[in-house]
Amino acid sequence: MRAITKSLVLDAQRIERDVSSALKPLDEFIGTFKSSSVSFIDSASKFLFDFASLLCVQEIMRHDLPIVFLDGGNSINPFVLANLAKRFGVDREHVLSRVHISRPFTAYQMSTLIGERLEDRIQESGAGMLVVSCFPAPYLDEDLWWPEALELVRHGFSTVKELTERWNTITLVTNYKLSNMYRRSALRRLLYTEPDKVVRFENGVRCLRVVLPREERWMNYVPVAHNQTTLAEYVENKVYMTAEEPSVR
Repeated sequence: MRAITKSLVLDAQRIERDVSSALKPLDEFIGTFKSSSVSFIDSASKFLFDFASLLCVQEIMRHDLPIVFLDGGNSINPFVLANLAKRFGVDREHVLSRVHISRPFTAYQMSTLIGERLEDRIQESGAGMLVVSCFPAPYLDEDLWWPEALELVRHGFSTVKELTERWNTITLVTNYKLSNMYRRSALRRLLYTEPDKVVRFENGVRCLRVVLPREERWMNYVPVAHNQTTLAEYVENKVYMTAEEPSVR
């Protein structure tokens, strides 16, 4: 029975899928994140962490596949995942059980996880989504010789891209702090040219500026707290409830 269940999960994993954040203005501007594709989000704002958690919850809601989350910056918060599950009406224990978190603290731990263990974790769990959060962070240690660190980054990203295509995952690679990119041009070239989609979050005046660098387009967005329902969500839910449950006269 376990073998049959695993086979069904892997079959579902290979179906073409996509996911979005459920934040309508952002989704209309950014588009969806697709399977077999690597997306890179560069960010000056900690909104990045809520956004990644939103995508995880939406992936579980839509496809109910596990998520492998390599957290290079100690960025994921189980309480945020639980609050988002409540916000969208999903069982929080189910959501938390579906997100498999690993926290590498050094460049070598990150490289070992990606190079030697990541494929096994994707295969064994039947993961539909892979998140490599704060990917450059462990490699920016001042005690690590930068040419060596850059080579580890290149090799790690190449492996992530290869596994994404092989296992049809929706893959999100992130960086927190734009200065990480500007101070290291080779790192910026790699992470801005190799992924299938690139998004950047900048701090604007009393808002978040969302940029699509390749398309030279941007928009302003005002984030709300992760446990707050947006007006668009409220209106859509109200319309849905009115359609499904007409009032009794």
